[in-house]
Amino acid sequence: MALKAAEIKHGILVAAHGLPGQWEVLDKHPTRSHWWLHRWNAAGDWETTYHHQDSMHRIADGSRHEYEQMELEAA
Repeated sequence: MALKAAEIKHGILVAAHGLPGQWEVLDKHPTRSHWWLHRWNAAGDWETTYHHQDSMHRIADGSRHEYEQMELEAA
């Protein structure tokens, strides 16, 4: 389910179509309806990208609680 702008907050964890793994929301991107995302990869490198909000869905609420894989697949 796509996220609406009002649902996107700094620090929430999201999955984005076409991007592997989990990403944390940093802030709004200058491009309309896009958001900066970041994460540390397995090699310990910092990665930053941006993505359109319609292609993202929440996987954790910012408390660092990650949902079970079965819950993600059901969504």
